[in-house]
Amino acid sequence: MNRWLFLWRKWTRQLWVKATAYAGVGVAAALLAAALAPWVPKDMAERLGGESVESILTILASSLLGVATFSVGAMVTAYTSVSTAASPRVAALVTSDDETQKA
Repeated sequence: MNRWLFLWRKWTRQLWVKATAYAGVGVAAALLAAALAPWVPKDMAERLGGESVESILTILASSLLGVATFSVGAMVTAYTSVSTAASPRVAALVTSDDETQKA
C-alpha cells in the first residue's frame, strides 16, 4: 500500500475530521447562498422564503437537536465503556469505526 494512502486513511478515520468537514460544507453553503441571493427572482424568493418555511425549519431543527444529543450521548457511553473495559488498541479501533462516526 502506498504510504500516502495509508496516512490519508489514518487521518480521515479520526472523528474530528468528519465533523470539521460537515461544518465546513455548511459554512460554504451559507456563504454561497448569500453570494447568489441577488440573482434569485423576487417571486421565487417570496414563495420559498415565507414564514411557513421558517416554522418548518424551526420544528426540524429542534427535533434534530434531540436526536443529535441522544446520538452523542450513546457514543460517549460506548467510548467510555470501551476505554475502561478494553485495551487501548480496541478503544482506538472503536473510535475509528466509520459506522460509529456516522451516528
